[in-house]
Amino acid sequence: MFQKRVVIIVGFIAITFFVIVIRLFALQVINNSYYRTQARKYATRIELIADPRGKILDRNGNILVTNKLAFDLFITPAIYLKPKISSGAKTISNNSASSNPGDAKVINSDVEDDSAQREIIQRLANLMKVKSDDIASKINTIQQKVISKTETKPEREKKRFIRQQYRNRYKIFSGLTLAQAVQVESHPELFTGFNVAETISRNYVYNDLACHIIGYTGPIWKEEYDKFVENGYFDDMLNPEIDENTYQALIDMGEFKNEFIGRSGIEKTHNRLLTGRYGVRMSEYDYATKQKDELSRTESIPSKDIMLTIDLDLQRKLEAALKGKSAGAGIVIDVHTGEILAMASAPSFNSNLLQPPVDKQVTEFISKSPLKPLYNRVISGEYPPGSIFKIITALAALEDGKITPYTPFYCNGHFSSKYKKFKCWIAEHNREHGSLSVEEAFMHSCNVFFFNAGNLAGGDAITRWARNMGFGQNTGLDISGERKGRVPDPPENKDDKTGKSKWSLADTLNMSIGQGDLMVTPLQTVRMVAAIANGGTLVNPRIIK
Repeated sequence: MFQKRVVIIVGFIAITFFVIVIRLFALQVINNSYYRTQARKYATRIELIADPRGKILDRNGNILVTNKLAFDLFITPAIYLKPKISSGAKTISNNSASSNPGDAKVINSDVEDDSAQREIIQRLANLMKVKSDDIASKINTIQQKVISKTETKPEREKKRFIRQQYRNRYKIFSGLTLAQAVQVESHPELFTGFNVAETISRNYVYNDLACHIIGYTGPIWKEEYDKFVENGYFDDMLNPEIDENTYQALIDMGEFKNEFIGRSGIEKTHNRLLTGRYGVRMSEYDYATKQKDELSRTESIPSKDIMLTIDLDLQRKLEAALKGKSAGAGIVIDVHTGEILAMASAPSFNSNLLQPPVDKQVTEFISKSPLKPLYNRVISGEYPPGSIFKIITALAALEDGKITPYTPFYCNGHFSSKYKKFKCWIAEHNREHGSLSVEEAFMHSCNVFFFNAGNLAGGDAITRWARNMGFGQNTGLDISGERKGRVPDPPENKDDKTGKSKWSLADTLNMSIGQGDLMVTPLQTVRMVAAIANGGTLVNPRIIK
């Protein structure tokens, strides 16, 4: 009886095992091509959901920057190449090295003749008005990136990994015209494997107006991208509800590589506010029917608009005053609040022309022009202040009690016979100013008066008051690129070797009239003047309302 039960149990196990083997054989051998086709047919996609970038407005609500509809061209290698991997990464790598447009593939085609791919590339080249080699190069670059990711993977996983990666879309062109986009989308049989996606591009309403304040946006550079991934920049740009696995999948798929960021001005400084936080959509795509079914969605966190303190009309007038100047800077500030009402730097640039695709002539001008149009001279330009620094010299002498508003100094054209090179501008006309008070010295911009006032005050007091009035330090304006300028070390600093002061009377005299080892920015200068105008309060300049 016991032996009969054992036979029954063994027989049952054997039959079950036989059925499983037969089923596996059917799945892996008999129906292999069917299931491979089905696996190819469907792919799960993870895509970013991004809100339109926030608008930038002037203080009165006039729109300075908004968004417009644009089109990008994508390739899905799995459709374009109809992948059929031949034999491992070595063969793939060799095939990808070709620079011929028709050979621009890292895997063998299902058909022996690749003329179909050559024709597609040529059609695209004609439509985009570029060389077919340029398109082939872009495709090869995508393929090489995929291949490079397989180097550390076991041989058995390489084919599966490549197939999986080839189901993703990769951007190859930005800034298509509406006519080009319609041509690709309405004739999928002529552009197999390529499709167009609507996107949003920046629209700088007044072209170059306030360009150094607003800035511009651009794509993420490769070297930037690697650093951003390393420091978790993209993770911080996602809705916090998105989990780590989804974030890693987005990184693996290169979803962030096509995103734009602020490259200068407010666009850069407040990039996160203007971008918001990305959401994520997970969907299943049927390659046969081109239908996409959404599986799940995490909404994005909307971007914010930014209102600036500048006045559009005043900005126009300031820029008109600088028009035609090879280089210059101008700024208007509210002396009580620190709000910047207008700010301009010459030469300017048209932010719209820096949106991809960027014309080669524009790139050439921006990168090689000796006038440096991207350079914001208001906050980055460091210059000897000259006579306007005499305000600091007078302030140091008055506040430290070395002179009174009525203390006279006599100008005969020179500071002294020993320091003959330190002279007043009037000496060039063989004249002299005579006896002057502070007020009269400012009226005539008399160097000799301020040489004497600076000598009495001393270099230490002048450098101290220069720093008290904001020189030698950033103002804190929330636009990237601000420079500190330079205020010399105070006279009590000693030389490490000799123990003697590094300072001389000549240094004090030079600094008294805004010369010597002294550099300031236009923004620092207007801030100092604002403090004089408002009764002594050093305001913090700001550009955000």
